Amino acid sequence: MGDKPDRYLLGITRAYRTRFIPEDGFTVYLPAPFKTVHTYLYGPDGRLRPATDTR
Repeated sequence: MGDKPDRYLLGITRAYRTRFIPEDGFTVYLPAPFKTVHTYLYGPDGRLRPATDTR
């Protein structure tokens, strides 16, 4: 599939914190542990489809 990853993960969280990085001059968002993780894989047609190992 070229340079595409074999799967994608989408993590869902309900909380996060922010931290300012003064050396770089920007803020980053740091998520809490994921409540739900959805996994997507490429099907035979090359399109992303939900995987069966979603938690």
